[in-house]
Amino acid sequence: MKTKLFLVLLMVAALGYFLYIYQGPEGTRVGSIAPLFSAAGRSASVKLEDYRGKVVLLNFWATWCPPCVHEMPSLEGLHQRLRGKDFQILAVSVDEGGWEAVDRFLKQLPVTLDILLDARGDVSSLYGTYQLPESYLIDKSGVIVQKYVGPRDWMDPSIIMEIEKYAEGS
Repeated sequence: MKTKLFLVLLMVAALGYFLYIYQGPEGTRVGSIAPLFSAAGRSASVKLEDYRGKVVLLNFWATWCPPCVHEMPSLEGLHQRLRGKDFQILAVSVDEGGWEAVDRFLKQLPVTLDILLDARGDVSSLYGTYQLPESYLIDKSGVIVQKYVGPRDWMDPSIIMEIEKYAEGS
């Protein structure tokens, strides 16, 4: 009995340690400067550094990911709600099918937020993305202030309030 309890406690401790240690690559932890990248936009390449001075929600998603598809309307709602503020959503698709896959998706669920393409996985690898959707809230100076793993209701008042706090510079 004591041996079983010891083994269970050891496993729980090991899992806790793993979750504590693996928060993503060193440069993508909360409090770190967000790694700079360039990704394909619809008409031109987009660089994260071009958004310094704005709060950025960097969202990794895919058309084949049900939780990503489910959260997309609330991402669009957030985009509409905070339009005109110092805020930008960069939705990075990791679809290997390229713009063709993204375009098929957008015909069914049109959005106006900025979609970027990371078909080779360079940007998602840089950020150590291992679960979709995964999002980073980056403040005006380029520091990661929040990491969200899994889907969110981006229209949740507490999330909007948090983003507005950073966008207003408080």
